[in-house]
Amino acid sequence: MKKIVLSLVGLAVMNIANAQSKKSSSNESLAYGVKAGLNMASITGDYDGKAIAGANFGGFLTLNVADKFYVQPELLFSMQGVSYTYSYSIPGFSTVSYNSKLKTDYLTIPVMARYFVADKFSLEAGPQLGILLTSKQTVNNTTTNVKSSTKGVDFTLNIGAGYDVTENIAIGVRYGLGLSEIEKNKQTGSDSNKHRVFSINAAYKF
Repeated sequence: MKKIVLSLVGLAVMNIANAQSKKSSSNESLAYGVKAGLNMASITGDYDGKAIAGANFGGFLTLNVADKFYVQPELLFSMQGVSYTYSYSIPGFSTVSYNSKLKTDYLTIPVMARYFVADKFSLEAGPQLGILLTSKQTVNNTTTNVKSSTKGVDFTLNIGAGYDVTENIAIGVRYGLGLSEIEKNKQTGSDSNKHRVFSINAAYKF
């Protein structure tokens, strides 16, 4: 699955370069902008718990490759993670539970294919590569750096929708379905831990 996602990212980037070489340098074919929004993030598996809020922000390019069809690579900082209950037991004693959080920050590179199904309304889908920047776990108000036990690369499949409010301003929603186990040295037989991220964004195109 990782090879498939990497291949899709590579093909999308090559298609952008190829399409741009065939197009004129008109302002309508290629545009760029900035975007920011709110993440509601969680992790499946052993960390299954409540979603936590975080920010995402960065920039994007959008290329018109055909009628109503656009390719949009992005570079975003994304705050992710989960809130969960951490429990352990000692023989002869009761089980002890703590409210805990795992917070992970990524530099993400989505490559989205966007199709306008109506004048201002678009649907989108595409792969995403995530590069881990930080990973911290908080248990009983004690925070530990767990980057060394978290995989440095994450693969995600995104789907979403957008609405162009004006020629320059757009809003959108997106759901990221994590495809990768996030933990290194995962124990055999335990649940797979994968990111799930729902985001709401506003974008400004220059």
